Amino acid sequence: MRKQSVMTPPSFGVLGLVVLMASQSFGASSDSSYVVADSLKGLDKSKLTFSAKGVSVTLYGYAELNAAWQNHRGNYAPGDYVSFAATGKAAQTGGWAATANQSRIGFNFLSTGPTGVTFDGKLEADFYGNVASTTANGGAATQNEIAPLLELRHAYASVLFNNLGLKVLAGQANELLIPIDPSAAVGSDFGNKLINYNGLSGSGTLGTRYPQLRVSEQIALTPTASLTLAAAVQRTVGASQLYLSSSSQQPDVGYEADIPTVEGRAELSLPLWVPKKNFIIGVAGHFAQEDYLDNNSAQAHTVNSWSFASDLYLPLHKYVLINGKFAFGADLYKHCGNVGQGTSYDTAGGKFTNFYRPEGLLGYVALRLNPDHQEIPLVVNLGFGVDSVYASSLKPNTAARTRNTTAYGNAYLYLNKFNFVAFEVSRIETDYLSSKTAAATDERLWRYELAYQYAF
Repeated sequence: MRKQSVMTPPSFGVLGLVVLMASQSFGASSDSSYVVADSLKGLDKSKLTFSAKGVSVTLYGYAELNAAWQNHRGNYAPGDYVSFAATGKAAQTGGWAATANQSRIGFNFLSTGPTGVTFDGKLEADFYGNVASTTANGGAATQNEIAPLLELRHAYASVLFNNLGLKVLAGQANELLIPIDPSAAVGSDFGNKLINYNGLSGSGTLGTRYPQLRVSEQIALTPTASLTLAAAVQRTVGASQLYLSSSSQQPDVGYEADIPTVEGRAELSLPLWVPKKNFIIGVAGHFAQEDYLDNNSAQAHTVNSWSFASDLYLPLHKYVLINGKFAFGADLYKHCGNVGQGTSYDTAGGKFTNFYRPEGLLGYVALRLNPDHQEIPLVVNLGFGVDSVYASSLKPNTAARTRNTTAYGNAYLYLNKFNFVAFEVSRIETDYLSSKTAAATDERLWRYELAYQYAF
């Protein structure tokens, strides 16, 4: 039986109050230039840039407080962010959390070389570095709120051959499963922003950050249209235990396959009817392998991980845009798919006997109102995402997750070009594989989150 939540959705009074505050703030403000406080989209950083020895360095970042209450436990404790609703009686209780760990600091680097050559780079971190999973394959996680550690997000250098449109990137950066143009994606880092730090991870989006070597070529079709082709090899990261032994669970150090992960992407950008806003459509995919070794043996069992993804970014009007994604594949745990589940297995006599590789579909659609907020300092986002895993690909008699959906709505009120306050309501529904030995129940979760950010 599906568990029904006793919590009802919030009234529209809160959103109405935010809209009223926005109109008053806009009418009283003499500065109508509002810029999205997003590290990948960028602020006016001219006052925070300095040069030395031919290198320009730009400092950026933000300080942010996030406070949230939810009527049901999620997969992370103490609830700073959430991907899916946890199962079990212990999870059927509410809780609230507040954190500044989402605050971020970064540096952009820029220099010129020979004629037509530009060198740039990025170094960026937040404070979620000590979030440690207590179980493999997306189990509960905990963190130290009082003394957080830095988490490396981006650290890369690139060389751009301007006359050729060729770019070579080396370091840790977004996967090619994520649009190269950040405005065409959705998530905690990208254009159609969610307040929840995990964005739609586990319920519709695909891709994260990995060390990689990437080559991309941008081909100009017209002065305002282009086709970008990109390929990358990157570190493979898979399950937490990759060889069977009598010791405790082995850490994943990324060398479990003979080949690196290979990714590719094609992205087309075309002008349509909205001035200065291009329609963007992309296709991408990846292939990787994990090798599982029997106890005290070189006998390897290879499990393939792969995906195909398509995404679009469509400006309908100056004040309205829509974007979305559709993807399918197998063993997508380390790429934020398959509802946070990796390959599982059976063992007997020190050997692996059966493997269960999650396979499924995922996607999202999102609507953004007043995306530029240049005239009215209010942005509203609405969206829905789903990640569905085929029950036949999951290990039977376990509390595996077969489906996870997230519906959300939020409003960002920009107080000036550096500060915003935002409020978000989200509904997460998680279905579990029912069995006699693992009596998991389908769970539902309401989450309410408030954020304040000062960006620089």
